[in-house]
Amino acid sequence: MKNVGCLDYWFQFEVIENEELMKPIFLAGQGGDKVDVTFIDDDNKTKTVTLDAIGKYKSRESTALTHLYSDNRISNDNFSYKMLNDDVGYLRISAEHYSNDIIDVIAMLKGNYRKVYNETDKKLQELSDNGMKYLVIDLRHNRGGYEVISTAVASLFADSKLTSQDGIDRNGKIVSIAKFHTFDEGKWKDLPVAVLVNDAAVSSGDVLIHLLSQCPNVTIMGITSSSNSLQAIGGLCYLSDDIFEIYYPIFNTPDGNGGQIEVTADRQAKVGFDVRIPVDLTAAIQIFSDDTNDYELEYAINYLYDICNG
Repeated sequence: MKNVGCLDYWFQFEVIENEELMKPIFLAGQGGDKVDVTFIDDDNKTKTVTLDAIGKYKSRESTALTHLYSDNRISNDNFSYKMLNDDVGYLRISAEHYSNDIIDVIAMLKGNYRKVYNETDKKLQELSDNGMKYLVIDLRHNRGGYEVISTAVASLFADSKLTSQDGIDRNGKIVSIAKFHTFDEGKWKDLPVAVLVNDAAVSSGDVLIHLLSQCPNVTIMGITSSSNSLQAIGGLCYLSDDIFEIYYPIFNTPDGNGGQIEVTADRQAKVGFDVRIPVDLTAAIQIFSDDTNDYELEYAINYLYDICNG
């Protein structure tokens, strides 16, 4: 398993623990027509079997990752909200985009986005009026956007002023060149919140996760942690007649101590992550055979009930 490579166009595993979880899926792409697989059975005995290749590996890999990452279960309707049951609300944020690019950029230049705060607050209030006692914020597959939206959302749950920064490398130290602050209001700071993430949550999605991880009553959870790639990107290059695109970091996210919050060469997660959702046999059967029920979402609901009710 040590030499298994995890390479995919859509999925990258910056954090080493996330990659380790993916290796059994990518193992199916190793070797030739036959491969020997050694495993530990239910009786804790080591066994080896020889497996034949079945069909094309890429289609199997794509199907497996689609199920594991709940691509077929998660809506991309940004800032959508609903009640999951009688007392659990749900807020889906698929990107840090809100109005159109011009309005979002103006808010970025101003350094705050009061409209996002106010309108998200109204949605939470509507959920509360309908019985919400707990909240799940779904940031899985969050593709990023504008930091000022991250700070606006985090303002609803923070009990103190939180800061997101952009920085550059100067003589080996990451120094801040721009700062964005929460509003330090925290109207919903007492609400128990579970934040669902995966390592397809990137950029300003990672910024929002980082800020929410510092809020009281918020638990960050997922089968994988977030990408830990908070940096702003730019410099799009087109190669090979537009078959490939390359983006590269133009700003880092300082940690305040001369380093950066992004994952570095050691590939250790730095963005807050509280609970790694376990995948046992029962969970695996549900994830890979059930297109309707969302195992991670069900886990988050049960977690909120358990933690709040002792």
